[in-house]
Amino acid sequence: MSYQKHHTDAFVLRVYCAGDADVDCILLTPEDGVVRARAQSARTLRSRHRYALHEYAHCHVSLVRGRAVWRITNVSPRANMLRGLSSDARVATARLSRLVLRLVTGEEHIQDLFDIVMRGITLFRTEDRRTVEAITVARILHALGYFVHTGPYRDVMGADDTRALSSASRLSSILVRDINDALVASQL
Repeated sequence: MSYQKHHTDAFVLRVYCAGDADVDCILLTPEDGVVRARAQSARTLRSRHRYALHEYAHCHVSLVRGRAVWRITNVSPRANMLRGLSSDARVATARLSRLVLRLVTGEEHIQDLFDIVMRGITLFRTEDRRTVEAITVARILHALGYFVHTGPYRDVMGADDTRALSSASRLSSILVRDINDALVASQL
């Protein structure tokens, strides 16, 4: 019986130790959305996977669908997304990761969620952390259907990050209030 391999980029949202040497990972991928996968013997000293499978890593993975769970067959690191970030930006990255885990419960594909998260973490390197975090959370909530981008938020949700940053800094208190209202309304 042959298995089909899926090759994709991934952002590691969470890593759990399983058994003696296995690792259960929750990955955010562009094609499949949030995926739960297991890497066997990833914590052993001779494992090639242990350097690439850590939280908040950007990596390229090969996945095989098993009976009950995805299995990671190969991993190559792309980037450590925390490298070069301030401590505040690292904490914000962890909050974004927890938000995605809180709002996306199953294995479902959400259009552009991977790009939104990766773009936000990349912007942490050069821009104001609070503004970037507000923009990224608003975009995540919009992609999941919890936030409507009408009126003043049109520029915040747009593809142009420069316009989004200037618009979000102007509307900062209103944006944060509406984000908090959307999170309360989600009941999660």
